[in-house]
Amino acid sequence: MGIGDTGRTEVLHTGARTWIKPDENLWATMASQQGHPQAAAAIVQLFKGHYLTGPADDDLQGAVGMCSLIKGITEEKDDGGGTYAKGSAGTVNGTKSLSIVATGPDGETSTLYVAAEGEPYLLRTEQTQGSEPGQLTFSGFKEPLTVQAPPSDLVIDVSVVTDQLTTA
Repeated sequence: MGIGDTGRTEVLHTGARTWIKPDENLWATMASQQGHPQAAAAIVQLFKGHYLTGPADDDLQGAVGMCSLIKGITEEKDDGGGTYAKGSAGTVNGTKSLSIVATGPDGETSTLYVAAEGEPYLLRTEQTQGSEPGQLTFSGFKEPLTVQAPPSDLVIDVSVVTDQLTTA
């Protein structure tokens, strides 16, 4: 998963657990955002090549939110006045698409790009406004996928690190 110019993170998710492995750029960005840019190099060395995980109710598990994105978009619900409008035809990674512009009750808009031929897969979603602009592009539909937990010697439990920091 790429996060703009701030870096990338590998996300692994099984039914019960999520692991993330941020790259060096993302670690440095997170350290700066938390007000500790001088700690970036030490953090990068400490966590380099390792996956982070945490308890099921940990914020880290929120990284899997994108795994539920399609379900959330397709569920019928009363969103308090949001609207959807047919957009224009185009292409996403060489696949013909049709855009759908979703406008929330707060006026923020998101654009969904759906395959215009064959099965109507969600190809991309993007938001250019608001507090969290970004873009997710989907691919590999119907390709077999096996997700396995990373080796235990490469996993760091966030709650253990947090406990150690608060007692230090």
